[in-house]
Amino acid sequence: MNETMRDSDRPSETTEWDGVASSPTRLVEPLGERDRLALDGADALHALQELDPRDTMELTIPPGAVSDSRRRLVCVRGPAMGQAHPVTKAGVVVGRDPSCEVTVSDPTTSRRHARLSAVGAAFVLEDLGSRGGTWLNGVEVSGPTTVELGDRIDVGAACTLLFTHDDPLEQTMRERSRMAEIGRIAAGVSHDFNNLMAAALTTLASVDERVATSALDADTQEALSDLQLVLARAGELTKTLATLGRRSSEDREAVDAAEVCHEVAKLCRRTFGTRYEIACEAPSSVAVEGNRTELHQILLNLCLNARDAMSDGGRITIRASVAGGEARIEVEDGGEGMKPEVVSRIFDPFFTTKGEGQGSGLGLATVRELVRGSSGSIEVDSAVGEGTRFRLRFPKAQSAPPPRPALSPAASGTRLRAAAAVEGGLVVVADDQAVVRKSIARLLSLDGHQVHLAADGEEALVLFDELQPKPDVMVVDLDMPALGGHHVLEAVRCMPDAPDVVIISGHWDPERSHELLAKGAAAYLGKPFQAAELREVVAMLVTKRRGRARQQRHA
Repeated sequence: MNETMRDSDRPSETTEWDGVASSPTRLVEPLGERDRLALDGADALHALQELDPRDTMELTIPPGAVSDSRRRLVCVRGPAMGQAHPVTKAGVVVGRDPSCEVTVSDPTTSRRHARLSAVGAAFVLEDLGSRGGTWLNGVEVSGPTTVELGDRIDVGAACTLLFTHDDPLEQTMRERSRMAEIGRIAAGVSHDFNNLMAAALTTLASVDERVATSALDADTQEALSDLQLVLARAGELTKTLATLGRRSSEDREAVDAAEVCHEVAKLCRRTFGTRYEIACEAPSSVAVEGNRTELHQILLNLCLNARDAMSDGGRITIRASVAGGEARIEVEDGGEGMKPEVVSRIFDPFFTTKGEGQGSGLGLATVRELVRGSSGSIEVDSAVGEGTRFRLRFPKAQSAPPPRPALSPAASGTRLRAAAAVEGGLVVVADDQAVVRKSIARLLSLDGHQVHLAADGEEALVLFDELQPKPDVMVVDLDMPALGGHHVLEAVRCMPDAPDVVIISGHWDPERSHELLAKGAAAYLGKPFQAAELREVVAMLVTKRRGRARQQRHA
């Protein structure tokens, strides 16, 4: 039996709710006093954050106030914390098997662990012979047991589910909060990832430059170009993930949606294999108000989802059009389609129908967050055996998209060398990652610069003191052991013959960028930067510095 007192265990009492009599149910809550309150799912979720089963309070729910369609099992502890699962009169099975309506990815949970079923107007919980047992409000379930709103269910050693009802607004706020948390996690790991990406991009640029005059066949040249494009997009993706939940209208601009559609289609053709036919129907007149990198990620994620739905191959179609004041984009596949219960949860963070280790459940959740961040909407049409179609709507751009800079470092190499001083410059590169500073030195040497390397800010300042003549430019990482880039900037900016300081950083922080530029930094480049961007900045600074020196000699 459940220790929590049921209606039948205490004297009969009723409460008036807008003139309707109701009987209170129970919610375990760490308040230390007993009050009768009307709470929604959000209150219950917060109440269980620091659960103490010794303290209880009463939760009054009026008859008919919660429809069957709004009953939920909300995970309040475990790997899918915050995820809500609808509970219908047909009931649900909780377990580790992907076929279960409530999937728990925890090894201590049995494949089919417990069942929550409707019996008349009540819901009954049963353990399905699990290894570790099923617990209701701290008491092991030994037979069919009635479950009421506010009860908590423990399955396995790491998962607690709350039986509650759901409020659409609260659900939206919970999803936004979870996506913001994903963004914070991404921001925490982005520094190391961006360092690796910076080294990869600059090294690829050096290789591309050296083979530009070689007799490479067309496929090899295209492969190098595609690799450079993919690495650039990967770096932009990291910045996007790190800002999930913190969207800003300042990030939006007119985007050539047709060009992005064709770009994603080309990438899919090269990577999905010959079993898949990728069609793109996007006229050049389609432009949206949004963010190019995010639109690229949205479409690529939808195409990957379509590919995974067709294990034997098939056709994926990307369409773009304009209707009135909005731009419309569709991604359609001829896959196996989805059941209604899957469609209803497809955008939930961490929900996946793929096998263990084959999907994170974040792809479509990220897509919806990015679409919302661009003031857009996304809908899905799917039926078993009929494939799936995602329909996106964005505000139509009010101006023409700006021209895109060339992505190939080799294509811009001639222009950069022409802009650089003939004699080259003296450059100090300081970064605590050896592969990053070596790749930057290799790249800048192509333009005739003499490069000296330092492992941190202290070594960079020692080099500045020792070198004669003094460095023209110092390229320094912002966050390093001992002294970081901001310390180097403060130390040299007031010195005679102070060099221009270029700050590079694996953390994408616009506010910090503005602060450092205000303190005298010549430029701030977020990793992974385009190799051409770094070369152009250094070339420009060296040219200006040498020009001033010549003017002073002839004055």
